[in-house]
Amino acid sequence: MTDEQLGAAVAGLQDAAADLRGTLVREITWFEPPDAKNLDPISLAAGFGLVLASSFLAGFEEEARRAAKKLGRQSFRWLRGMVEKYFRTASSQPKKQKSNSEEEEVSHLARDAANTAATLDPETYQQILTATEERLSEELQATTAMPKKRAQDLSRKIRTAAEKHVLAKRRQRK
Repeated sequence: MTDEQLGAAVAGLQDAAADLRGTLVREITWFEPPDAKNLDPISLAAGFGLVLASSFLAGFEEEARRAAKKLGRQSFRWLRGMVEKYFRTASSQPKKQKSNSEEEEVSHLARDAANTAATLDPETYQQILTATEERLSEELQATTAMPKKRAQDLSRKIRTAAEKHVLAKRRQRK
């Protein structure tokens, strides 16, 4: 993986987060911990879009690795930790930048998911996207008590953004 490919994956992930910003301004209250104070949904939405798109990509990677096996939920457990960490950081230090290790982890996650997508045949690719979207919807419901329809809609939007800006771009360059 070249620096150019890694850069493209990161740019794609940022574009996916930007696509999600409008939706997340309306939905972010489902994720806020009960003790959150004075959090501005508009300010939080962009960074939180990265968290959700990253979680989708982690789930995509897991689904791809386990396509022929019973599917696990490790990546979406990661979502819970990321959501908690995101709001904890936003509450305590709203201007704090991500650490280099966090940025590197997300960058590599986007790159790896894009590379995996590039290796899949179209049918398998669609099956994995659908399975990932369904698992994310289930986890959103379990983690946030979000109603099923809202969780499905949000999962679909996350899938669309991640696919458009990270996964599909790499598949086109294949």
